[in-house]
Amino acid sequence: MRTEGLRREQDILPERLMLDPLPDGPAQGMLLDRLSLEKMKDAYYELRGWDVATGIPTPAKLSELELDYLIPQLWDR
Repeated sequence: MRTEGLRREQDILPERLMLDPLPDGPAQGMLLDRLSLEKMKDAYYELRGWDVATGIPTPAKLSELELDYLIPQLWDR
């Protein structure tokens, strides 16, 4: 199947943001750990009406946006 766009596994941040503490500013010294990033992605995907496991719009969201023609391309596997 040909895929369009990004999936959850490609929705990442640069390693530097997760390994090097921020050097200055209000968040000085903070790091973003992988578990927190995954929780934030879950919340964001749910808010947008996207599938939490894949990071793509759910069939219901596609229908809401009148993009029903995309459902077979994204969901029929």
